[in-house]
Amino acid sequence: MITMFLVAIILLVWILAAGLWTVESGTIMAVKRLGRFNRIAEPGLNIIIPLVEKGEIFSTQTHQKEFPQIDKSGKKVPFRILQKGIKEAKFYKLNVGATDLSREDSYTLVDIDDFVGNDNDLLEAMNEDPLHSPLTSEVSVVVEWSLYNRALRVQRFIENIEPNDGRTREEEADKRIEDVIAKTLQEFLGVTTVGHARDRFPLLNSKIELQLERLVGEEQDDSKLDPKAWGINVTKAYIKDIDPGHTVNKARSEAAASVSEKRKAINAAEALAAAKVKDGDAEAQKIKAIGQAEKDAKILRNDADADQILRVIVPSAANDRTVEVVRAFAYRDNPHVIAVGGTPLINTSPK
Repeated sequence: MITMFLVAIILLVWILAAGLWTVESGTIMAVKRLGRFNRIAEPGLNIIIPLVEKGEIFSTQTHQKEFPQIDKSGKKVPFRILQKGIKEAKFYKLNVGATDLSREDSYTLVDIDDFVGNDNDLLEAMNEDPLHSPLTSEVSVVVEWSLYNRALRVQRFIENIEPNDGRTREEEADKRIEDVIAKTLQEFLGVTTVGHARDRFPLLNSKIELQLERLVGEEQDDSKLDPKAWGINVTKAYIKDIDPGHTVNKARSEAAASVSEKRKAINAAEALAAAKVKDGDAEAQKIKAIGQAEKDAKILRNDADADQILRVIVPSAANDRTVEVVRAFAYRDNPHVIAVGGTPLINTSPK
């Protein structure tokens, strides 16, 4: 009798211990009854029925993950995408009047001729850029997701995210997200060049988000939620980097340096041409000033009532030779010439 009583006490204690669950803040517990989702247990002390019910804890905090993640060997291998060269590639040309760079309908997929149009300078620059040659790029993507604290969403998460290979359910969600990203990157990046893909980050980010939203079930109305939805909420997805590799980066730097040298040569040639034009203009102004000085000198020499001052407009670019010529034409009897027009006073008094 005493033995049975002790057994009953031990069983009762075990039931109470097994049935008491503490759910920490920032988490929820999905309660399954006989293997099927039953309810959500909120943070705090909760009671479940041992042997009949089982609890599974999930975080409701935002998961920020960089993909691809570390593999089983402990290495992090980036997504490797084979991208086309400029002749075979397609380009996302922004439609006239389109303003939202993240919407796919803002673009038309065209070949290189339609993309550059008559802009030969753009075509030349793209041909010289190694990023528009066939490459295998390395890509990393950041995704932020969280689990909805809503019964139907948690139910979909449990029903549709079944762990494999020893992963937890949340780790399985990460693996599926990674698979979606890899497929989307191949579809988008595989048709274009690395250089163009870098110019279309907003569109590529949007495509990744849309693909994930379609699978996870972004529909806010639970009654319309797809039975196959993952039940999670993807809040952000964006390309962290598209790396063409060290060799290409070096080649691009060299190409940029070459373009820079060409530009310097062009600028120098343009400056020389401008200087020649300027010198020609200055020479013409000198000749004009000399002629005017001679004319004014004659007038003043013949005018007995004229002032003893000759005003000669001398160009600001005048050199010593110009001044000497003006001095030569200055009236021999009048010792002063005042130069106006931006030059300082020139004293032409005979020495």
